[in-house]
Amino acid sequence: MGATKVIVVVPTSHLRRQWAKSAATNFGIQLDSAFDGRRTSLTRDFHGVAITYQQIGNRIQFWERFAENAVVVLDEVHHAGDGLSWGDALRLAFRSARFILCLSGTAFRSDNNAIPFVRYDGEGMSVPDYVYSYTRAIEDSVCRPTAFFTYGGEVAWSEGERELAANFSDALDGYTAARRLRAALDPESGWIEPMLEDANEMLLRVRREQPEAGGLLVAADQDHARQLAELLGEISKTKPTVVLSDDSEAARKLKSFTAGHTPW
Repeated sequence: MGATKVIVVVPTSHLRRQWAKSAATNFGIQLDSAFDGRRTSLTRDFHGVAITYQQIGNRIQFWERFAENAVVVLDEVHHAGDGLSWGDALRLAFRSARFILCLSGTAFRSDNNAIPFVRYDGEGMSVPDYVYSYTRAIEDSVCRPTAFFTYGGEVAWSEGERELAANFSDALDGYTAARRLRAALDPESGWIEPMLEDANEMLLRVRREQPEAGGLLVAADQDHARQLAELLGEISKTKPTVVLSDDSEAARKLKSFTAGHTPW
């Protein structure tokens, strides 16, 4: 590594610890996941730090000095466009870095804000330097194969004084399609409940042969997660484990769920 520092930037504190553990285990790179910028330099035990995007925004000038000639990894870099402030902070803080690696499974944003350090073509589409495909990930046993089930039906929602309705077979523009999906995913919409009932029945069938099998329900945000957990709890007659990004107990909850036998 020489004198080159490694800086890994992630969206949440929980991911700081995950990155530090993985870097040490797989590559022998020691990252300080508790570094808060109060110290001006690393101790000799560490090759670099794992920090959050928010930390960069809070002390731009410090990180600009710290990152000089460093190798920077921006994990889930699409988060850096949040409110634009994080993106501007990154551009300033890492302009003197030796090398920047941007990682993202979704290199685009619904608000169409530009992502820092990402190149775009004439139509505004991101241009990657390297693509690691889902197919490759399955072949390498990084991801598991996934089957996608599609659901139809009609959804209704309000916009101001207007009442709108659309079927999932209707061709809509991007904005209206997004509104249709958001309305469908509302726990009180009446649309998502039958889907969760089907998912629970499927999981119960799988658990007859694989009792350790579990279900994962991904929500739009923290409030949505709590609402869906309540609905899923009523359907499954269990208490789902709710894991939130800024929950200090997130790692413990995930570990407990993995070692336990609760279904959701």
